[in-house]
Amino acid sequence: MSNINLKTSTSNFKIFNSILLMKYLGEGKGGVVKIPDGIQEVSHFAFQSEECAKITEIVIPASVKEVNTPFSHCSALERITVDAENQHYQTIDGNLYTKDGSILVAYAPASKRIQFCIPEGVKRVEPFAFANCSLEELVIPSSVNNIENAAFGGSIKSIFVDDSNTAYCMRDGLLLTHDHKTVLRYVGDATTEVPFGVTHIATGAFARTDLTCITLPETVQIIGNGAFSNCDRLETIELSQGITSIEQYAFYGCKKLKAITLPASLRSIGRNTFEGCSSLTQIEIPQGITELDGKMFGRCTALTSVTIPNSVANISVFAFADCANVTIKGHKNSYAQTFAKEQGIPFVEI
Repeated sequence: MSNINLKTSTSNFKIFNSILLMKYLGEGKGGVVKIPDGIQEVSHFAFQSEECAKITEIVIPASVKEVNTPFSHCSALERITVDAENQHYQTIDGNLYTKDGSILVAYAPASKRIQFCIPEGVKRVEPFAFANCSLEELVIPSSVNNIENAAFGGSIKSIFVDDSNTAYCMRDGLLLTHDHKTVLRYVGDATTEVPFGVTHIATGAFARTDLTCITLPETVQIIGNGAFSNCDRLETIELSQGITSIEQYAFYGCKKLKAITLPASLRSIGRNTFEGCSSLTQIEIPQGITELDGKMFGRCTALTSVTIPNSVANISVFAFADCANVTIKGHKNSYAQTFAKEQGIPFVEI
């Protein structure tokens, strides 16, 4: 454990019922932060504020029984230290594992390594385990059989999977389940074509990559939460028939995406899906979609035309936030026309 004077005052934390750490309230000074003795659970959101960006080490006491992937926003975190008396977790080379070593809970994002080999014996990798990490190369051993969604950060450029691993494999820069049905992560070049047979693009699979162009096969049915979020260079994506669901934040922050054709097979679009797509100029929502939730097109500043079918029965009042030049196209006397009138948005009958 570091010899730096530890910040142990409970005033630095929001704590519920004396045992649940809900949020770190420090002043953003960083350094070493010790979770107070007696805390049994660390919530998902405990270390996700701006005040966490300069923390270099987190010390977990013996009392903690449950840690819920909380360190993804601690971009300067070099080490996670666990009290040796803790019965549920341990530190291995500054990273957080369960006591039996079967689960990699969190990799310290600012570790100085360029390459990291997940230890043999680890069976599961938790969500956001490698979020915001500075790694370039990751090696997955044969023992890993469960990689949770959004486990990887955008800096990883190469992933190698042990040939004897029966759960996962690599193909053309894509980390796939061994049955080739799910894409978990992309670490390839600027353009790619997802292979036929893939049905699911997992949460965050292409997020924050340098992808510029991609084609999805007809077998794809689901585009997961934030699957292409913050792909700053993505200009072209071809969606084929067969896709039934695009989950929330799927294309969030794709600043260069100018056009996208949504297939007729689509039946649901998650909230905030196109928020921040500032180059998107027009889009047609397919028949069968019933709602446009959250800031669906928020900050789509170049958006001029959205065609909305009569199947849509609910549109969030924030759906077109900061879309000053947008015109809604739809059927006369439809919900879209009523919404446009209420929001002061021009409406064109089709």
